[in-house]
Amino acid sequence: MTLHGRDAFETNFVVAIGEDNHLIEMHEGTVEDVRTPGLDDEWSFTIAGSRDAWERFIEEVPPPHHNELFASFYRNAVKAEEGYFGLC
Repeated sequence: MTLHGRDAFETNFVVAIGEDNHLIEMHEGTVEDVRTPGLDDEWSFTIAGSRDAWERFIEEVPPPHHNELFASFYRNAVKAEEGYFGLC
């Protein structure tokens, strides 16, 4: 995130792994905190996927459409296929 955020990424977001939600707090392109979101927390978007989708994503050599977030979003949003990531 530091490389891609270039000290400017200031958006909090949630990563949903199955039923588990993790709020990622960003400050100047750096992860400041990771925790379960609370009622008073705000975030801009959620990347949601099943535990299986995340396990495929982090494999040493991920299968096609699991190797990049937007490729997975496409399979979910356009093709309506299950087992890929959603963006909320």
